Amino acid sequence: KHKKNILYNEYVSFLINSLGEVDSSLVSKKYSKGIYKGEFIKPKSVVYSEIRTKTREEIDAAYNLYLSLNDFDFVLKKYKGEVKNPISLGRGGPLASAAFGLQIGAVSSPVENPNRTFSLIRVEKFVDEEPFTLARVYKQIERQLKKASQDSIKTNLSINLKLKHNLGALVF
Repeated sequence: KHKKNILYNEYVSFLINSLGEVDSSLVSKKYSKGIYKGEFIKPKSVVYSEIRTKTREEIDAAYNLYLSLNDFDFVLKKYKGEVKNPISLGRGGPLASAAFGLQIGAVSSPVENPNRTFSLIRVEKFVDEEPFTLARVYKQIERQLKKASQDSIKTNLSINLKLKHNLGALVF
């Protein structure tokens, strides 16, 4: 029984390792189907400017300065803020939630971050959802197809061997 299991496992390993490269036309076909189904889509995101401070007092002072001057660019420069990379809803924590609740050009009230810092943000622009390019997701799709082939070998090999050799009740 042990020899049979060792032989079977070695054969499965041999088959898996002998799988060739995934055909690029299969990758392209899966990409096209995925785009149609709504997969491989970059979610809507927001670009914002942020002033981040370590204390509540500092962020309150920055917010009050903004309210009195109504000039976020001046406050951004004074507190060494910067424009941040786009974040999508669900990925940026409280800042993303605050940003998606604002209009372009609107400034938030102070936001407490999970790391106990504080932020003041202004929405610069929203970036609509769009499909990722095939080049961007090619390796991911290739891995999915390769894994599907490997899983198929693992799942169907014993069934196919039984059928091929008319072994009926023999269990692998």
